[in-house]
Order: sequence, then structure tokens, then C-alpha cells
Amino acid sequence: RLSGDKFPELSRLRQKEDELLAVLDNSMQQLLRNKSFASKILSKPGERRKRSEAFDLDGRLVVSAPKRIASDIGVIRGYSKSGGTCYVEPKSIVHRGDELSQIREDI
Repeated sequence: RLSGDKFPELSRLRQKEDELLAVLDNSMQQLLRNKSFASKILSKPGERRKRSEAFDLDGRLVVSAPKRIASDIGVIRGYSKSGGTCYVEPKSIVHRGDELSQIREDI
């Protein structure tokens, strides 16, 4: 790993990466606490989960959602083996996810 002391631009990019990760995590947690959003990502109508989870999929913060509504809530980034579940990056965070990908590419 290259030193941020010797390469100030690298240090700046790493700091920006950390800041964006924090913003993305906060935004996703707010979405998951939103009852309207959380109810959309349930596997079956009426099903109750104790808690919805977000996770990293190839550098993107995603949630699992049923195929029938996945494209309505965001950009599909992957599928389960069965194909019934999609891994979706919510629309409200896609732009920041793009920024993070660009920063990681620059690093």
C-alpha cells in the first residue's frame, strides 16, 4: 500500500472514499428504517422480517429484493442462484455509488 504521506493526492482520495462510504452507509440505514421502503423489499407480500440488511456486492451497497419489484426500487446489480431474488442498489444512492467506484478506480 502506497503511503499517503508521500502521495498527497492518494491521501485525499482515500479520505474522500472514507467520507463517501460513511454517507452511503448512513443513507442506506435511513432507507432500511423507512417503513415504506422496507415493506417493498420483503420476499412475499405480508411476510415480516425482523430486519432488512444491506451488504457490499462488488463494491456496491445493495439490498435483496424480490424480482417482481427490483427494477422499481433501483439498479439490479446481481441475482440469487434461483433467480427469484435480485440484489439492488437503491435509486437514491446510485449516484454516490458511482462516485465511490470512480474514486476506487483512481486509487
